[in-house]
Amino acid sequence: MQIFELHFNPKKEEKFFDSFVYEPESSYEKKLGSLYIAGELKNSLPSNSKLLNSLAQVIKKNYYTLSISSAEKALSHASKKANEFLAEQVKKENVDWLGNLNFAVFCLNNYNITFTKTGDIKILLLRGGQIVDAGANLDLEEIEPYPLKIFFNVVSGRLVENDKVIIATKEVFEFLKQRNVLNKIAKTENLDHKNIKQILPPSLFSKGEGTDISGICLINVLSSEPQKRTGPIFFQNKTKFSLSKFISPIFRKIPVPKIPKIKMPKIPLEKLKIKPGTILRKKEIKIPVKKSVPIVERFKKHKNTKKIGLIVLLIIIIFLGFYLFKARPEKGEKELKVILEQAQEKLDQAENLLIFGNEQEANDMLKQAWTDLFSFPGETSLTQEALLLKQNIENTLKEINKLEYIENPEVAAELNPEEQLKNKEKLYSLSGTNIFFSSSIYIYRENNWQKKNIDPPFSNYSFSSYFSNLYFLNKENCQIMKYSYKGGLEWGSPATWLSDPGTECDARSIAIDGSVWILNGNKSILRYYNGELKDEITLDFFPFPEDMVIKTKADTPYIYLLEAKNKRIVIIEKTGKIVKQFQSDKFDNLIDFDISNNGETIYMLNDFAIYKISI
Repeated sequence: MQIFELHFNPKKEEKFFDSFVYEPESSYEKKLGSLYIAGELKNSLPSNSKLLNSLAQVIKKNYYTLSISSAEKALSHASKKANEFLAEQVKKENVDWLGNLNFAVFCLNNYNITFTKTGDIKILLLRGGQIVDAGANLDLEEIEPYPLKIFFNVVSGRLVENDKVIIATKEVFEFLKQRNVLNKIAKTENLDHKNIKQILPPSLFSKGEGTDISGICLINVLSSEPQKRTGPIFFQNKTKFSLSKFISPIFRKIPVPKIPKIKMPKIPLEKLKIKPGTILRKKEIKIPVKKSVPIVERFKKHKNTKKIGLIVLLIIIIFLGFYLFKARPEKGEKELKVILEQAQEKLDQAENLLIFGNEQEANDMLKQAWTDLFSFPGETSLTQEALLLKQNIENTLKEINKLEYIENPEVAAELNPEEQLKNKEKLYSLSGTNIFFSSSIYIYRENNWQKKNIDPPFSNYSFSSYFSNLYFLNKENCQIMKYSYKGGLEWGSPATWLSDPGTECDARSIAIDGSVWILNGNKSILRYYNGELKDEITLDFFPFPEDMVIKTKADTPYIYLLEAKNKRIVIIEKTGKIVKQFQSDKFDNLIDFDISNNGETIYMLNDFAIYKISI
């Protein structure tokens, strides 16, 4: 990791800027990582020259707090304290910084980044030659006047090796952008001091338009190397000789003699003349106190000691019971509040991850938060708050998992209830499938169905076909039997296609496209080829899968899953990535479904209606 602090023409009237780098010192601070700050104060009075340093110290002090264990919480806490500090400045009538403060803070712990900012300062992420304005979503048009809020949101993300994070004041950013400097930095693989000097020669800011540019640029390069920091690099015009600047370093080097400590002799208390009424702070004098009779002995002397003892014991039991019964619900309430706070924190972190495009990480975090709230009690003072939070999490999850609600799905056909025997025949003829099994084999030829009775080899099975070959899956043990097609309406004797699934298998449904796909409970899909297990795809989407049916085709890259319980159809790639989900209240009694040969149309049989979805 390397850090470059670039200061451009720092001696400009009515403008102050500085950068601050704080490295963790203790083992606890190392858990929170490093803290990097850059700030600029424009159009300000000389009396405010130390404001940036004071603000940086407030953030550092409150960031490394013993009671906080995560960078997100630590920076949120530090931002809150920074707002309080600035609010105090306003109360002291120090207001000339309002609207003139540009300030950015980011924390780096391994490859996790957390940051916040205020004003028009830029936070840029450079990755693979590309430049992303990571702080764009933190830009605000105005500051809330009271209670004063300068720093609003905290954003978190995950970086990778060779990423570069840049903090630059607006004036410097625009200058570097116009001269293509940022692109050069982004495309430079091993950025070091030599590269910096080549990309940013001193003449760039000492001649021409560069002499008018004033500001700061902090560059952090992520690498596996130990952290390197050589101090600020100054780009500036030539300045006049200053006697005070020349002398002050000399005075700093002159050693200051230490003043020896003078030990005062101890004077015995007996020799001190103390006036009556004087209060002594040290407990050197013991005042004799009249010996009193212990309470226990008093009880012993009392005639009714046993009765009084029983009464006291009863009172203690009553108070103890009252305390315990009262403490239990309070403890439960506290635990529930912690669950709510943690879920809200996960939602905030997930929204920040989505800003960086970390969709998978955000998805995992939100699913965990939703699970935590799933079993939240129904009758507490926090129930309503939990329901609202759960709904917010659910809405975000549905968006990430590409769930689309269809209010009025297209009806492809209405079936006559009297023709129940032909319901599925019509369904499959619409979808172009030419074979169907329901205690009998049906083949669709020349607009007519031909039927042949066949006995399934298992009592609890799932059925599929491929090139007119029949495959029966035993749901009890994942065994698959194959009937080879001989032509006409003839099939050969059943033969074992798969006897050993090679892994724990909870068979629910089967689909074939050359490979054999087995829906393995509600957790995964197993892919077999030539009788051997090749892949296992985890079903990682929301809402979580329940009692699904699987289908696919050879000419499509997708797998289709029907879930009657949640009234939806799910489409995933054959690698497991979610493609689309469709849900409708009209899907209230889904019986079966099929897809067209090209995979672009889905047909669903719901009671006596066939719904059609075009992808």
